[in-house]
Amino acid sequence: MNNKTKKQDCNDGNRKSDFRTVTDYCFCLTREKVSGKGEDSFFFDIDREKGIIGVFDGSGGSGAKVYPFFEGHSGAYVASRVLAEVSRRWFSALPDDLKACFGSKEVKKLKRWIDRYLKACSELGSGKSMLKGNLMKEFPSTLSLVLIAPWKSNALVTEFIWAGDSRGYILDSSGLHQVTVDDIANTDALENLSEDAPMKNVISASHPYVLNRRTGIEQLPALIISATDGCFGYLRSPMEFERFLLKTMKRSESMEQWKKEMDQLLKRISGDDYTMCIYAAGFGSFVHMKHYFSARLQELEQKYSCEDSGKERLLSEWKEYKLEYEAYQEN
Repeated sequence: MNNKTKKQDCNDGNRKSDFRTVTDYCFCLTREKVSGKGEDSFFFDIDREKGIIGVFDGSGGSGAKVYPFFEGHSGAYVASRVLAEVSRRWFSALPDDLKACFGSKEVKKLKRWIDRYLKACSELGSGKSMLKGNLMKEFPSTLSLVLIAPWKSNALVTEFIWAGDSRGYILDSSGLHQVTVDDIANTDALENLSEDAPMKNVISASHPYVLNRRTGIEQLPALIISATDGCFGYLRSPMEFERFLLKTMKRSESMEQWKKEMDQLLKRISGDDYTMCIYAAGFGSFVHMKHYFSARLQELEQKYSCEDSGKERLLSEWKEYKLEYEAYQEN
């Protein structure tokens, strides 16, 4: 088994005293497709002990019903914002002892809080009795959270928590790795780009769901990313998403410029709201980050073709690329 995929006990290790000294950058990039109607939301925070990044994508198809109580916004719009607020409160209430933060107990607590808040939304909106059929859901949204803390020397402990098809990634010198597994019938990341399969697990006030979780240790330096499907769903392949991240980084001179470069490109190609939170540690500076990833970008451009390659070549390249791309996912 690849060492990166192994679950590890977070009772081991010697933590640094202040997590903010470990962190290089933490930011979020977000844009609404239609101003005032966006169904994405986000939350990120860093304190002395730990950090968190998270994105939430209200499911506009099944959650299209609008609620007068919520100023005529859809259930999807409301749900993503409720999840961001619940995540903020949950993070603030986590125990001081990091050993207790990572694990099923706190994730179960998060789910109880989500259920309670969404139930309140249902009661306030008086919409539950009006829903018909399995396709309609009350206040539905995806969730992709990553809880992060320092671990030993030059390492982080991470807990990825998710429901739906928003994704959590790690990007390091060996490439982009999707840690989460899409909650749809076909979990192949390339095939999902051309299929419109419904989600089999999404947070809502009216249907059962589960919160998936995966805890592990990540060596630094690395980027940790949480993104809604508007960031990666309009690119031809997962390889193109990594290329997008690294090429925009290469032509930027600062973290702020990198953020603007990504935003301008996504604004042109995405057909949806998009939201992406990025946490960076172990680089020391943006210049060092660019240098760190320069060899990986060169390898990526040499081994994997551009957008105009044929389907057969794309499938062949994907077969090779997915070995590292899925290295963090458990069978």
